[in-house]
Amino acid sequence: MYDIPDTYWEENSKWHLIVIENTDKRSLPKDFIDKYIEIVDWVKTNIQAFHKHSRWTIDHTCIKVKLRYEKDYLTFLLRWS
Repeated sequence: MYDIPDTYWEENSKWHLIVIENTDKRSLPKDFIDKYIEIVDWVKTNIQAFHKHSRWTIDHTCIKVKLRYEKDYLTFLLRWS
């Protein structure tokens, strides 16, 4: 959804970053893509004003999710850990 530069993930230190690693670094397995879709759907459903308070991206090594508020971060961890 968001096409943002790589430096964005290091900036905005007040945001909470979650990184979910892909076990197969060479490719994107279908189950990893399905997990990404499930996470994005969960964020859209559970994060109030998600378009302002969350960011996400995927590549062949990981899924990255950034959340602005600690309560959203903790809820995310409880659901996806």
